[in-house]
Amino acid sequence: MLIYKKLSILVSCLALSLNCAHWAIANEPRPANGEYRVQSVSDGDTIKVATIKGGNEITVRLACVDSEDLRYSRTPQALRARNRLRQIFDQANMRVQLTFTGQDQFGRYVADARLANGTLVQEVLLRERIARFTPRYRNYCPNSFAALQRAAGQSQR
Repeated sequence: MLIYKKLSILVSCLALSLNCAHWAIANEPRPANGEYRVQSVSDGDTIKVATIKGGNEITVRLACVDSEDLRYSRTPQALRARNRLRQIFDQANMRVQLTFTGQDQFGRYVADARLANGTLVQEVLLRERIARFTPRYRNYCPNSFAALQRAAGQSQR
């Protein structure tokens, strides 16, 4: 009985510490909205950027879209998504306008991404069927949600 009680206390402490770690990550101040330089493309929905003047590199998750994660899958679709996103940013001189809306459970900043001409990057990925629409980050993308939903061919719910 004593072992179960100690184990229960240990599990409770672990859960509390994980919850506190998540809270600390999710409540970091978000970066300023504006123009950033794309440093690298991790996959079809995640990029690393830095400010134009230089500065710390941050990881950004594109709001409202999802593509296969290259860490777990080297499928042709996952590679195509990453390569197309690289191509989009190459054509834009590796510049992107980001509107930050929050942070996800992995510590990535979630943002809408627009090119200098106003094109919403996520909308391009959806129209070309390179990424899937997901309402998972709906709270993070109030400005683009309806447009992205239409681009994915889904009705509003």
